[in-house]
Amino acid sequence: MPFLIKAASHGQTWELKTSLSGPTLLDFLYSKEIPIRSSCMGKGICHQCRVRVVKGVAPISSADRKTFSSNALEEGWRLSCQLRPKSNLEIEFPQVYQVGEHLQKFREPISDWWLAVDLGTTGIEIAAIDHGGEWCRLRSLNAQVIMGADVMTRLEYAQRLGVEALHHRLLRQLKKLVSIIVTEAGNCRYLLRAEVAGNSAMVSFLHCWPIEPLAVSPFQPVQLAGATSSLGELGEWKSLPLLNSFVGGDLSAGLFWLWQRDEMKKSTWILMDVGTNS
Repeated sequence: MPFLIKAASHGQTWELKTSLSGPTLLDFLYSKEIPIRSSCMGKGICHQCRVRVVKGVAPISSADRKTFSSNALEEGWRLSCQLRPKSNLEIEFPQVYQVGEHLQKFREPISDWWLAVDLGTTGIEIAAIDHGGEWCRLRSLNAQVIMGADVMTRLEYAQRLGVEALHHRLLRQLKKLVSIIVTEAGNCRYLLRAEVAGNSAMVSFLHCWPIEPLAVSPFQPVQLAGATSSLGELGEWKSLPLLNSFVGGDLSAGLFWLWQRDEMKKSTWILMDVGTNS
């Protein structure tokens, strides 16, 4: 007989059922796309996935004893990555990823339009471009954060559960974001075309490339050259060239921008990309 798990965080509530011999609570919550925070792939190191068990049986693990005080343990605090439900549970958790969208609309579009996309590890930003330039911009937290907050953890997730899981989660989010822009566009059509800048990991997830060569020595993606993938209703998405294993298309885009404006003719210049991860 399956167990019932009731979860609550920041005013949101969920009621879920899990099997008798199921995964850890963290893995189960992730499988239901509940955005509880964690950045160490369930190793019990980051301590972000802590939950308070309000009702139910929750054995104390060795990692719990290292993480929480005796009072906190008595109050029901546990690491969800160490807890395997053995009964009905009612839990609360304080740290949750807020995957919302922020839209800026500068004007109405004057023609059919395409997309310029900054595909970041932490955030995604999309600009809608028509004949007059940028008319709309949309940004959101990258929904893949629940699969790892940093590049290496996310690559480890892909090694363990397959790159397809990250690819499909990314596509679901991109479809949602593009649909928001389409709604704002009125009668002007989306041309089913996007130019994408991203690091080697995000480009690999976009194209669903094998990540083994990138995750371990020699730390190289499938290719450095730009690539195009047909993503169904999203159309043709082209990634900009990668400059090296962990020097991504963000810098390719920056160099192109400098070249367009003749900035490279100056005797001294530096292009710096200050990212969340590097």
